[in-house]
Amino acid sequence: MAAPQSLRHTTRSPKSVLYRYAGVGTQFAATLGVFGFVGYWLDEKCGSQPWFLLVGIFLGFGLGLYSMVSKLSPGLLSDGEADDEDSPTSTPRQR
Repeated sequence: MAAPQSLRHTTRSPKSVLYRYAGVGTQFAATLGVFGFVGYWLDEKCGSQPWFLLVGIFLGFGLGLYSMVSKLSPGLLSDGEADDEDSPTSTPRQR
């Protein structure tokens, strides 16, 4: 008799894990770059160098870090419910 699908242990290939982490890093870099660019652009428009650039970089770093932590450790920042079924910390759900 086969185990119910909810209780089967699925293994993920090393490539899928690598792609997941690479995507998170790319998103972090893109967030930092976009907010830095917007800050630079605002500095050029307002002539207030380097204040908007610094605010953009810190804001991009903070939001990128928040996004990275929330994707890599589901349940840590929420109310305890894991959103990602494939995370190593999630448990099989009962039906």
